[in-house]
Amino acid sequence: MADKSQPTPPPVLPSVLPSVERIQQELASAQSIDDFFGKEGIFARLFAGTLEQMLEAERTAHLGYAPYAVSGRNSGNRRNGKRSRNVRTSAGDMTIPVPRDRNG
Repeated sequence: MADKSQPTPPPVLPSVLPSVERIQQELASAQSIDDFFGKEGIFARLFAGTLEQMLEAERTAHLGYAPYAVSGRNSGNRRNGKRSRNVRTSAGDMTIPVPRDRNG
């Protein structure tokens, strides 16, 4: 019999990483150092995507259920879209979508 006092951990969102072929294609198309480290460079896009995935995983852990899960219905708190926020990095300023929930 399972111990009911221990909460079950929330499911982890699958990682959405670009394929090796896509990364190789991006690296091969680079013409200058700005293509790597510039505001719209490869590393800036990878950083923004990674940060978005981390924030989405944090929201899932906070809510305790995966997106579109039946267990989240009528739970009192649910996903409520995203808002844009500016983030200042060493590669420059970038705008990322930050996920929200109903209770803040």
